[in-house]
Amino acid sequence: MSQAEKRGRRSLFRWVTLIMVLIFLVGADYLARRIVQLNRETKVGSGRTRHPVFHHGFHPNYEWQDRFGPIRIRMVSNSLGMRDGERRVVPPVGDRPRILLIGDSFTEGVGVTWEETFAGRLQAALAPRGVEVLNAGVVSYTPILERIKIRHLYEAEGLRFDRLVLFLDLSDVKDDLFYNEDAAGRARPIPYGPFASEAGWGRWVEKFSDVCETRIEPNFVLLGALARNIKIPLRQMARKELGSRGAFTALPDFVRDYELGDIPQREITERGLRRNGENLAILADYLKKRGIPMTLVIYRWPQYRMPAEGEAQYQKFWRGWAQQHGVDFIDLFRLFDGREPIRQWHLEGDDHWNSRGHAVVAEALLGNWDKLQPRPANVQESDPPHEKGTR
Repeated sequence: MSQAEKRGRRSLFRWVTLIMVLIFLVGADYLARRIVQLNRETKVGSGRTRHPVFHHGFHPNYEWQDRFGPIRIRMVSNSLGMRDGERRVVPPVGDRPRILLIGDSFTEGVGVTWEETFAGRLQAALAPRGVEVLNAGVVSYTPILERIKIRHLYEAEGLRFDRLVLFLDLSDVKDDLFYNEDAAGRARPIPYGPFASEAGWGRWVEKFSDVCETRIEPNFVLLGALARNIKIPLRQMARKELGSRGAFTALPDFVRDYELGDIPQREITERGLRRNGENLAILADYLKKRGIPMTLVIYRWPQYRMPAEGEAQYQKFWRGWAQQHGVDFIDLFRLFDGREPIRQWHLEGDDHWNSRGHAVVAEALLGNWDKLQPRPANVQESDPPHEKGTR
């Protein structure tokens, strides 16, 4: 055998060895992740997870320490993957009237314990009346995700409830433009939403991030950590660059000055409102066909610039929408007016309600019991097929 052949064989051996070692390491990394997932009873990691149908939610029957800024609180989910006071099995069909709440981070109750949230307070107050309260709210939910999740809970999980109470805030104006629904009825994010055409290389960053979040991070420990450490700074750079061109604006730039009439991205703001209305109309019709009443609750962020007197445009829009679609309406837009200082009802340095704020909201909701009271659902023998919405 010549020296050249020997060198070739040694080189081939080294490459084969390297590939086998890499395969072994990747396999060990994958196995480690599987072991972690099989031992969720040990409360490893966060209970937040991606969902194949409604984009994101909680692991069912899970307990963990959740972080919101500097705040750490105990979080618990029930068997339906909803925030609750304890890990418990919730039967799809209850033995008493049931109210289902849904909304975003305000409804989830970020930064406060379950007992302090308005959902926890409603649960405690209504249990003696023989009424069950479930909370399907999760951070960043918006009407398109909410209607897809409700449909999934009703059809795939067999969940039955006697009233839906949906909480809507100003972030939904923007957030609804960042998702669509695919042909299979699943929620899919739209990278950069209405600014996708201006995102440039940021769109490739979002595609890479999606692969990281759906394929790498859920399946590997070390590779998942590496993917996260690459994804996060890339996203920050892409969004900073887009923001420098005035496109990727923050929430207050969409809605804070809505009452003033002439605001940046006025057309996008109104498009978001219309999209909210369209998605909730589909949901209201879906529930109506199944005999389930719906209540819409609106509230505002403290920075929203209210008119000196009378209703805000946002209030008028949703009051008219509720009347048109036969939906009960609870208006909490001016709930904290006159309760100075306004910040005493919110988490320090944040717009979400603190324990005192949640108590005020719970009291206001119970004061509207006629619009919350569940009534038995008149479900048809053969449920109509689900309706897909706007894409």
